[in-house]
Amino acid sequence: MQIQHVRDLCAVPGAAAELNCTGDILSVQNLLPQLAAPENKPHQCQQCLKSFSSNHQLVQHIRVHTGEKPYKCSYCDRKFKQLSHVQQHTRLHTGERPYKCHLPDCGRAFIQLSNLQQHLRNHDAQVERAKSRPFHCNLCGKGFATESSLRTHTSKRRIA
Repeated sequence: MQIQHVRDLCAVPGAAAELNCTGDILSVQNLLPQLAAPENKPHQCQQCLKSFSSNHQLVQHIRVHTGEKPYKCSYCDRKFKQLSHVQQHTRLHTGERPYKCHLPDCGRAFIQLSNLQQHLRNHDAQVERAKSRPFHCNLCGKGFATESSLRTHTSKRRIA
């Protein structure tokens, strides 16, 4: 059984490209999987047919189409589509930094969890660098991969 090309679907801005639409006739058996709402994502956007696992996610997604930004910053005029985004933005005004680095001698804190996670990856990289540079200068703390490199460094430091 054959059906005609789904012109209504591909008329949605961006949908044709997103679905790799060629304009060909589609068979019912080969209907693009993007068109079917999976069982675990029963909430479907009527505008672009994207599916979501919760109604809350669908409501947030619909704001992409409507441009609605119902959440306003109480400090400035910026508006946001999601409550979590205005809460995060508000921290710029209040100075709140709830995500703190737990490592000793650091004390850094961040507005966003993702920034803390990146910071911790930097710590990990520093630890790895320190492991690969076990020879340290007593004067400046710089690490070296070989003892001879450290000797070269310290001899230059004495001259300077």
